[in-house]
Amino acid sequence: MLRVNEPTTFRAKALDRDIPSADVQRWLSFARPCVTLAPEGDGPAAGEAGGHPMLPAGAPDPAFAFAFSIDCAAVPPQATDIPLPEDGRLLFFADTFEPEFGSCGEVRYVPAGTPVEERELEDADPRSVLHLSLDLSLPEHGDVKVELANGEELKRVWQDAGGPIVIKEIPGEVEVKLGGYPEGWNYDPVEVAAQTAGDMGWILLAEWSADYLEDLDLGVVHWLIPREDLIARRFDRVQVSVDMVG
Repeated sequence: MLRVNEPTTFRAKALDRDIPSADVQRWLSFARPCVTLAPEGDGPAAGEAGGHPMLPAGAPDPAFAFAFSIDCAAVPPQATDIPLPEDGRLLFFADTFEPEFGSCGEVRYVPAGTPVEERELEDADPRSVLHLSLDLSLPEHGDVKVELANGEELKRVWQDAGGPIVIKEIPGEVEVKLGGYPEGWNYDPVEVAAQTAGDMGWILLAEWSADYLEDLDLGVVHWLIPREDLIARRFDRVQVSVDMVG
Protein backbone atom coordinates (compact mmCIF):
# COMPACT_ATOMS: atom_id res chain seq x y z
CA MET A 1 0.00 0.00 0.00
CA LEU A 2 1.32 3.44 -0.94
CA ARG A 3 1.53 5.96 1.84
CA VAL A 4 3.10 9.37 2.20
CA ASN A 5 5.80 9.70 4.83
CA GLU A 6 4.81 11.34 8.09
CA PRO A 7 7.04 14.39 8.77
CA THR A 8 6.53 14.07 12.55
CA THR A 9 8.08 10.57 12.54
CA PHE A 10 10.89 11.75 10.30
CA ARG A 11 11.64 14.72 12.54
CA ALA A 12 11.78 12.54 15.66
CA LYS A 13 14.14 10.03 14.03
CA ALA A 14 16.39 12.83 12.77
CA LEU A 15 16.65 14.39 16.22
CA ASP A 16 17.41 10.94 17.69
CA ARG A 17 20.48 10.90 15.43
CA ASP A 18 21.60 14.25 16.85
CA ILE A 19 20.94 16.14 13.61
CA PRO A 20 20.37 19.79 14.55
CA SER A 21 16.72 20.80 14.44
CA ALA A 22 17.57 23.79 12.23
CA ASP A 23 19.03 21.43 9.59
CA VAL A 24 15.94 19.21 9.80
CA GLN A 25 13.59 22.16 9.36
CA ARG A 26 15.58 23.56 6.41
CA TRP A 27 15.58 20.16 4.69
CA LEU A 28 11.83 19.82 5.17
CA SER A 29 11.26 23.34 3.84
CA PHE A 30 12.85 22.33 0.51
CA ALA A 31 11.63 18.72 0.22
CA ARG A 32 8.65 18.44 -2.14
CA PRO A 33 6.45 15.39 -2.67
CA CYS A 34 6.22 14.00 -6.18
CA VAL A 35 5.52 10.72 -7.92
CA THR A 36 7.62 8.76 -10.36
CA LEU A 37 6.37 6.26 -12.90
CA ALA A 38 8.40 3.57 -14.63
CA PRO A 39 7.84 0.23 -16.39
CA GLU A 40 9.42 -1.63 -13.49
CA GLY A 41 8.06 -1.52 -9.97
CA ASP A 42 5.40 -3.01 -7.72
CA GLY A 43 3.24 0.11 -7.48
CA PRO A 44 -0.14 0.44 -9.17
CA ALA A 45 -0.42 0.99 -12.92
CA ALA A 46 -0.99 4.71 -13.45
CA GLY A 47 -0.10 5.39 -17.06
CA GLU A 48 1.33 4.18 -20.34
CA ALA A 49 4.32 5.19 -22.44
CA GLY A 50 4.55 4.71 -26.17
CA GLY A 51 1.98 3.15 -28.43
CA HIS A 52 -0.84 5.23 -29.88
CA PRO A 53 -2.75 7.83 -27.83
CA MET A 54 -6.43 7.51 -26.96
CA LEU A 55 -8.09 10.75 -28.10
CA PRO A 56 -11.66 12.00 -28.59
CA ALA A 57 -12.91 11.26 -32.09
CA GLY A 58 -13.18 14.92 -33.10
CA ALA A 59 -9.88 16.07 -31.60
CA PRO A 60 -7.23 17.31 -34.07
CA ASP A 61 -4.10 15.28 -34.59
CA PRO A 62 -1.28 16.34 -32.25
CA ALA A 63 1.64 18.12 -33.90
CA PHE A 64 4.19 16.17 -31.86
CA ALA A 65 5.07 12.57 -31.07
CA PHE A 66 3.19 10.85 -28.27
CA ALA A 67 5.30 10.32 -25.14
CA PHE A 68 3.04 8.97 -22.37
CA SER A 69 -0.33 9.31 -20.66
CA ILE A 70 -1.28 9.51 -16.99
CA ASP A 71 -4.42 8.20 -15.32
CA CYS A 72 -5.04 11.05 -12.88
CA ALA A 73 -7.39 8.99 -10.72
CA ALA A 74 -4.52 6.58 -10.01
CA VAL A 75 -2.34 9.32 -8.46
CA PRO A 76 -3.04 9.44 -4.69
CA PRO A 77 -4.26 12.77 -3.30
CA GLN A 78 -1.42 14.87 -1.84
CA ALA A 79 1.18 12.58 -3.43
CA THR A 80 2.50 15.58 -5.37
CA ASP A 81 2.81 19.29 -4.69
CA ILE A 82 0.82 20.27 -7.80
CA PRO A 83 -2.98 20.46 -8.33
CA LEU A 84 -3.46 17.57 -10.76
CA PRO A 85 -6.97 16.76 -12.00
CA GLU A 86 -8.75 14.26 -9.77
CA ASP A 87 -9.68 12.03 -12.70
CA GLY A 88 -9.42 11.84 -16.48
CA ARG A 89 -6.18 11.39 -18.41
CA LEU A 90 -3.31 13.70 -19.26
CA LEU A 91 -1.55 12.98 -22.56
CA PHE A 92 1.94 14.35 -23.19
CA PHE A 93 3.50 15.01 -26.59
CA ALA A 94 6.98 16.26 -27.52
CA ASP A 95 9.42 16.82 -30.38
CA THR A 96 12.80 15.47 -29.32
CA PHE A 97 14.42 15.67 -32.77
CA GLU A 98 14.51 19.45 -33.30
CA PRO A 99 13.33 20.89 -29.97
CA GLU A 100 12.81 24.61 -29.51
CA PHE A 101 12.20 25.82 -25.97
CA GLY A 102 8.56 26.47 -25.27
CA SER A 103 7.10 25.19 -28.53
CA CYS A 104 8.29 21.61 -28.87
CA GLY A 105 5.35 19.80 -27.29
CA GLU A 106 1.87 19.96 -25.84
CA VAL A 107 -0.46 18.43 -23.25
CA ARG A 108 -4.01 17.21 -23.84
CA TYR A 109 -6.49 16.64 -21.01
CA VAL A 110 -9.27 14.11 -21.62
CA PRO A 111 -11.93 14.32 -18.87
CA ALA A 112 -13.25 11.08 -17.38
CA GLY A 113 -16.14 9.61 -19.34
CA THR A 114 -15.14 11.20 -22.66
CA PRO A 115 -15.52 8.71 -25.56
CA VAL A 116 -12.08 8.08 -27.06
CA GLU A 117 -10.51 6.04 -29.82
CA GLU A 118 -6.95 5.04 -30.63
CA ARG A 119 -5.28 7.59 -32.87
CA GLU A 120 -2.65 5.93 -35.03
CA LEU A 121 0.38 8.17 -35.37
CA GLU A 122 3.61 7.56 -37.21
CA ASP A 123 6.79 6.40 -35.46
CA ALA A 124 5.06 5.08 -32.35
CA ASP A 125 7.37 3.67 -29.70
CA PRO A 126 6.60 0.29 -28.08
CA ARG A 127 3.86 0.54 -25.47
CA SER A 128 4.73 -0.04 -21.81
CA VAL A 129 2.69 0.22 -18.61
CA LEU A 130 3.97 2.75 -16.08
CA HIS A 131 3.86 1.86 -12.38
CA LEU A 132 3.62 4.60 -9.79
CA SER A 133 5.90 5.17 -6.79
CA LEU A 134 5.76 7.90 -4.16
CA ASP A 135 8.90 9.99 -4.16
CA LEU A 136 10.51 13.12 -2.80
CA SER A 137 12.14 15.87 -4.85
CA LEU A 138 15.06 17.98 -3.64
CA PRO A 139 16.79 20.90 -5.39
CA GLU A 140 20.05 19.07 -6.02
CA HIS A 141 20.16 18.41 -9.75
CA GLY A 142 21.79 20.26 -12.61
CA ASP A 143 21.54 24.02 -12.35
CA VAL A 144 19.01 23.82 -9.50
CA LYS A 145 21.25 23.13 -6.53
CA VAL A 146 20.88 24.10 -2.89
CA GLU A 147 23.36 23.05 -0.24
CA LEU A 148 21.50 21.34 2.61
CA ALA A 149 23.45 20.63 5.78
CA ASN A 150 23.35 16.92 6.69
CA GLY A 151 21.46 16.38 3.43
CA GLU A 152 22.69 12.85 2.73
CA GLU A 153 22.04 11.71 6.30
CA LEU A 154 18.55 13.22 6.22
CA LYS A 155 17.76 11.28 3.04
CA ARG A 156 18.64 8.07 4.87
CA VAL A 157 16.50 9.08 7.84
CA TRP A 158 13.56 9.79 5.52
CA GLN A 159 13.91 6.34 4.00
CA ASP A 160 14.14 4.72 7.43
CA ALA A 161 11.02 6.61 8.52
CA GLY A 162 9.03 5.08 5.68
CA GLY A 163 9.48 7.68 2.95
CA PRO A 164 9.99 6.05 -0.47
CA ILE A 165 12.71 8.42 -1.61
CA VAL A 166 14.72 7.45 -4.67
CA ILE A 167 18.23 8.82 -5.16
CA LYS A 168 18.13 9.20 -8.92
CA GLU A 169 20.80 8.38 -11.43
CA ILE A 170 20.34 8.19 -15.20
CA PRO A 171 17.16 6.10 -15.57
CA GLY A 172 16.80 2.98 -17.67
CA GLU A 173 14.13 2.74 -20.34
CA VAL A 174 11.61 5.41 -19.37
CA GLU A 175 10.80 7.33 -16.23
CA VAL A 176 8.18 10.00 -15.64
CA LYS A 177 8.03 12.42 -12.71
CA LEU A 178 5.01 14.53 -11.75
CA GLY A 179 5.64 17.64 -9.65
CA GLY A 180 8.71 18.50 -7.63
CA TYR A 181 11.86 20.19 -8.91
CA PRO A 182 13.04 19.79 -12.52
CA GLU A 183 16.17 17.75 -13.10
CA GLY A 184 18.60 18.39 -15.92
CA TRP A 185 22.07 19.51 -16.85
CA ASN A 186 22.15 22.98 -18.36
CA TYR A 187 19.44 25.25 -16.93
CA ASP A 188 16.35 25.50 -14.75
CA PRO A 189 13.40 25.28 -17.19
CA VAL A 190 11.02 26.89 -14.68
CA GLU A 191 13.21 29.99 -14.55
CA VAL A 192 13.59 30.06 -18.34
CA ALA A 193 9.80 29.82 -18.82
CA ALA A 194 9.34 32.79 -16.48
CA GLN A 195 11.94 34.80 -18.40
CA THR A 196 10.62 34.00 -21.87
CA ALA A 197 6.85 33.75 -21.31
CA GLY A 198 6.33 36.00 -18.29
CA ASP A 199 6.35 35.23 -14.58
CA MET A 200 2.96 33.55 -14.20
CA GLY A 201 3.74 31.12 -11.39
CA TRP A 202 5.31 28.41 -13.56
CA ILE A 203 5.63 24.92 -12.09
CA LEU A 204 6.89 21.59 -13.34
CA LEU A 205 3.93 19.52 -14.48
CA ALA A 206 5.87 16.50 -15.74
CA GLU A 207 9.36 15.36 -16.59
CA TRP A 208 10.25 12.53 -18.97
CA SER A 209 13.55 10.67 -19.22
CA ALA A 210 13.73 8.03 -21.92
CA ASP A 211 17.31 7.08 -22.70
CA TYR A 212 16.32 4.21 -24.99
CA LEU A 213 15.35 6.76 -27.67
CA GLU A 214 18.23 7.44 -30.06
CA ASP A 215 17.33 11.13 -30.30
CA LEU A 216 16.96 11.56 -26.53
CA ASP A 217 20.18 9.96 -25.33
CA LEU A 218 20.71 11.30 -21.79
CA GLY A 219 18.04 13.92 -22.34
CA VAL A 220 15.11 15.12 -20.25
CA VAL A 221 11.83 16.65 -21.42
CA HIS A 222 9.98 19.09 -19.13
CA TRP A 223 6.35 20.19 -19.44
CA LEU A 224 5.79 23.46 -17.55
CA ILE A 225 2.51 25.22 -16.76
CA PRO A 226 1.32 28.17 -14.66
CA ARG A 227 -0.22 26.81 -11.46
CA GLU A 228 -3.47 28.73 -12.00
CA ASP A 229 -3.80 27.25 -15.50
CA LEU A 230 -3.41 23.74 -14.09
CA ILE A 231 -6.13 24.45 -11.53
CA ALA A 232 -8.38 25.74 -14.34
CA ARG A 233 -7.50 22.72 -16.57
CA ARG A 234 -6.14 25.06 -19.25
CA PHE A 235 -3.21 23.49 -21.06
CA ASP A 236 -2.87 25.86 -24.01
CA ARG A 237 0.01 27.80 -22.39
CA VAL A 238 2.15 24.76 -21.55
CA GLN A 239 5.85 25.34 -22.25
CA VAL A 240 8.01 22.35 -23.20
CA SER A 241 11.77 22.05 -22.81
CA VAL A 242 14.28 19.40 -23.90
CA ASP A 243 17.55 19.48 -21.95
CA MET A 244 20.42 17.40 -23.30
CA VAL A 245 23.79 16.51 -21.81
CA GLY A 246 26.49 18.87 -23.01
